[in-house]
Amino acid sequence: MEKMLNKKKVKPGLIAGVAIFAISLLLGTVFNILAVWSDVEGMSFWSYPEVLEYNSMLKTDGELGSLECPVILSAHESATVKVPLINPTDRPIKQNILAIFSKPGAEDDLERDAQVYSLEPGEKLELSWQIDGSNMLPNHKILVRVFLAQSQYHPPSDTLHCGIMVVELGRFSGLAILGMLIGASLLGMVLGYILYLKNTGALAQKSNRAGIIMTWMLGITVICWFTNLMGWMVAASLMVILIALSFIAMIEALFTSN
Repeated sequence: MEKMLNKKKVKPGLIAGVAIFAISLLLGTVFNILAVWSDVEGMSFWSYPEVLEYNSMLKTDGELGSLECPVILSAHESATVKVPLINPTDRPIKQNILAIFSKPGAEDDLERDAQVYSLEPGEKLELSWQIDGSNMLPNHKILVRVFLAQSQYHPPSDTLHCGIMVVELGRFSGLAILGMLIGASLLGMVLGYILYLKNTGALAQKSNRAGIIMTWMLGITVICWFTNLMGWMVAASLMVILIALSFIAMIEALFTSN
């Protein structure tokens, strides 16, 4: 078995391609890991006494849709957190909503917003709250949780959460930072992949294990970005694990060949 990266045979372009791909992959993976970890931190964000009273076995007339939170936010801007409240019944209902947000310096380091909403049969009401840098914790995260209860006399029986990364990069908005991160990572991986193929002749080879793995990693990294942007924490976590395992397989394939 020969070493694929033997100094006498390897081309500088191949090394450059692999290096650019790996660095760009690392950039995208770090973002994905931080996004997943923000949501994991959001799982542990609860208020008292709701943390003791919560009972998912209780039924409510209304339903919560998906909680929409920005993945990343700059420290100087504000953003909107949204969730739909739905009345699937054929009668008017009233539902209690409690939203809590991280708030350093406030009581228990969180702020609360409790409201009662009336919905007509089949109505879908979009609830929203504003968050900004004042909600940022020392670890540069903003944590959010929304509770649904049948009434003020019932404990909450449904809840949703999210965690938001907060960054400070000049006057760039969170959306601009997100675009730059994803754009730089994607462009770098594509460029590195093309350089690798060009210097190994992989375009003419049907059996190039490292090249196949790089294609696979590019695809699952894009899927991981998508799942993070959609707030699908479990799917994003699985994608991060797949990326790590695929990277190990790529390194093995690069250093060995039949």
